[in-house]
Amino acid sequence: MIEQVRRAIDQSDCVLAIITGNIGPAVAAELNYALAQGKLIVPVVREGIALPAALRKHPVFQFSPWNTGEVETKVVDFLKQQELSKKNVQSLAAFVLAGLGVFLLASLAEK
Repeated sequence: MIEQVRRAIDQSDCVLAIITGNIGPAVAAELNYALAQGKLIVPVVREGIALPAALRKHPVFQFSPWNTGEVETKVVDFLKQQELSKKNVQSLAAFVLAGLGVFLLASLAEK
């Protein structure tokens, strides 16, 4: 894992993992490192994608092109329960919305 990623994980309160396909060894290493550091992991996983073993004990938010708004609401509600600052919840919600928006646009472009 590159030092920049390790440092970013060390400095974060939680890790948002938007998983749209099978993950490779680098992403698995990053998730395992974050878990070893005791970071809160927020897995947002596309429907039909196998969940990495390291995340099977965590709440998972599954999404499809048809439920991105619902998933965003569930993630924000979950984050509010995690004793994160309002600023951190808003920042993470923005990342979830942006990530799901990109996914939705890519899904529409495939059609």
